[in-house]
Amino acid sequence: MAVNKVEYAGKVLLDLTEDTVTADMMESGAKAHDKTGALITGSIPVNSRLTGVVKEEDVKYSKEQTDFGTLRHININPRIYPSDKQE
Repeated sequence: MAVNKVEYAGKVLLDLTEDTVTADMMESGAKAHDKTGALITGSIPVNSRLTGVVKEEDVKYSKEQTDFGTLRHININPRIYPSDKQE
């Protein structure tokens, strides 16, 4: 049974109901939970040609402080991934 929201003593501890992650947004083999709480596995094929291709200007880092610790976000410009075109 999937769980998408956990409350304890009137406080929400976990809430996935507004999550937007889907299997087609993650690299093949990566695991996460969708907004229903169901376990999903990524479906984007791994592209070995990406090694060394990501430039610093294509990556943005951010941190968010929560009640449970620091969340670290790494966003890579989607124009570079996946790149299955022959060069």
